[in-house]
Amino acid sequence: MTAFCGLGEWKGNAEVYDGAGRYLGSGVDQRHVRTPQEDGRLRIDLAFLGPFRLAGHYFIRDAGDYRVYEGPANLGVAEAIAEDLVDADHYWPAIGMSQRFFLMMMPGGQRQLSLALLSRGEGLVYAVVGENQREGTCAPAGALPSVASVDVADDPATGRGAVLVHRPGT
Repeated sequence: MTAFCGLGEWKGNAEVYDGAGRYLGSGVDQRHVRTPQEDGRLRIDLAFLGPFRLAGHYFIRDAGDYRVYEGPANLGVAEAIAEDLVDADHYWPAIGMSQRFFLMMMPGGQRQLSLALLSRGEGLVYAVVGENQREGTCAPAGALPSVASVDVADDPATGRGAVLVHRPGT
């Protein structure tokens, strides 16, 4: 579990879409993955700021083939479906949404790509495409541009030149 989770500070950006696929805006993500606690769990401190906001912490316990997310900010389970790919089902009590989540660590261990589908009941509310870099590495050029939301309201690339999900490369 420790190798996959990527201990350390992670910062990134995201594109947020509504349940119908309309672009809502960009988000920024910051997570700190702490070394295992005395009981073996990892502590994750997180903050997301975008069309919705979320901050808090949760613990991850290794349960063999699964990981258990033990709150308080995030409750659920995740399965490693490959060495560097996790498929998870979570609940975020603070925003009252369930999440289907895919997280992939890229070769080299310095970048993560993610897809989060946040729902209320059966209705998809948000789809969030994210890319995070381990702190201390160079972020992609223009990853977090300085813009005003009014200027990029209809631009899913938010001034970056390419939408994350369509960008060639990794």
